[in-house]
Amino acid sequence: RLSVRPRWNLPYLGPLGDSYNLSFMLYSDLYDVDELQRTGKANFSGVTGRVQPQVMLDWRYPFVKRTKDSTHILEPIAQAVYSPNSGNSDKIPNEDSQELEFDDTNLFSANKFSGIDRIEEGPRLNYGLKWSIFLPGGTGTFLIGQSWRPENNDTFATGSGLEENFSDLVGRSQIDLGSYLNFVYRTRFASDTFVPKKNELTFNAGVPAFRVQANYTFLETQANSEFPGREEINYGASSRLNRFWRVGLSGVTDLAAGETRRVGGNITYENECFVFNANLTKTFFEDRDLEPTDTITFNFLFKTLGPIRADVFKQ
Repeated sequence: RLSVRPRWNLPYLGPLGDSYNLSFMLYSDLYDVDELQRTGKANFSGVTGRVQPQVMLDWRYPFVKRTKDSTHILEPIAQAVYSPNSGNSDKIPNEDSQELEFDDTNLFSANKFSGIDRIEEGPRLNYGLKWSIFLPGGTGTFLIGQSWRPENNDTFATGSGLEENFSDLVGRSQIDLGSYLNFVYRTRFASDTFVPKKNELTFNAGVPAFRVQANYTFLETQANSEFPGREEINYGASSRLNRFWRVGLSGVTDLAAGETRRVGGNITYENECFVFNANLTKTFFEDRDLEPTDTITFNFLFKTLGPIRADVFKQ
């Protein structure tokens, strides 16, 4: 595969503070394919490729309000994109774009696929509203948005959130109170029924003497995905005992199955010259060839030379 993707941008700042960015991109990909399997057709071998132009106009208009103790920024965002519906030929293999996770991070991306083999086609409009607040002790950011396509196509798999004309709604809430509290919540839910398709919550709080963290994840199953849907929580706690020593505990629980998947603990010693770390992990997952395991890992790092690692496994 040989890929060349030139892009030209023209930013413009309007007299009222409105911001524009006009961009042109050319997807240029050349493939040499051997025995590509295709649904309902004979296998393909040979040279193929594509040259796909794309034009995109991005518009933002932030409104700023300042008070004695805070600053508020309300920012509507709109993005119009057009490219022809001819970029994803069945002669082009798909090896790096089979998994798609639609969320706030790629809502305004020129191509929502994570890889190169598949590209987003057709006209579409991405839009959202972002609100940021800045206080003396921290910040908060909130975003909600959606994508609209006037034409139906089968580019996106069922369950991706992008298979309908109006996509699922995606959102993000983030609160940062210095180093003491960090809270991030990401969601994706159906635009007609408001049924959640994805919920992800990350929480970090505490001081160096004692910190706790947790990550909750809920994902619906996506068609043709090798990864099943899941609902789990990853949690842990850590403590810096003094200048040199720190300890931590962690675990993973599958909430859908009601089972603990992994627990572990670690202890670390660090000074100016080296770092020593010991980890003990116990897994409980069992499926076909996978069995529960106990693992002990020792890491010794000389800061000027490099690491030494030793693993001890016990079934």
